[in-house]
Amino acid sequence: VMLQGEAGCGKTVMPEWLAKNVGAPFVRLAIDEAMTADDLKGNYELKDGNTVASLGVVANAMERGYWLLVDENNGMADAQRLFWHSVLDERMLSVPSLKRTIHAHEDFRIFFCQNPSSSGLYGGTHDDNEAFRDRFDYWVNLDYLPADKEKQVILHWAPKVKGTVLDKMMKAASEVRKAASSSPRRYDGTFSTRSTIPRIDVELV
Repeated sequence: VMLQGEAGCGKTVMPEWLAKNVGAPFVRLAIDEAMTADDLKGNYELKDGNTVASLGVVANAMERGYWLLVDENNGMADAQRLFWHSVLDERMLSVPSLKRTIHAHEDFRIFFCQNPSSSGLYGGTHDDNEAFRDRFDYWVNLDYLPADKEKQVILHWAPKVKGTVLDKMMKAASEVRKAASSSPRRYDGTFSTRSTIPRIDVELV
């Protein structure tokens, strides 16, 4: 499953919440261009003076049946995308350095999330090529919650906030989002649900 949406709209929270509600172990992996295949697959490493085989984060999640969230997917280099083809197509992963082939546990689930690179707001992101996009069963575009639902979320995390403060903050968030999505864009940035909560905390102090 690919989850795409603006910063702070709930992309990472959604699969984590789902995993918690079904009792599935959850792992979050933040991707960057410096990450190597060995980091993801595994290799031998020194431990207490001994050389031991160690599975990487992806291979370990596959073998144990974890739910894996690959965060900031479109921050990875094009060459790194090739790594995921067998995971997505065949639910298997070859680990040559350990002379092993990992076949995914039946409970293994994988989610990718990313900000839209086309918006121009997120530096260092790349467009997904068609070969990579074609491997997803589901592609979900997320937006910020409707105002009444977003207010419920904020009140859950900041229950002491005054109604007037919350209304002003939500109005400011709405105006910033409109400016950021306008053509031509009138603001380079966004005002997410996630960033609203600490701003309210500062207002309360």
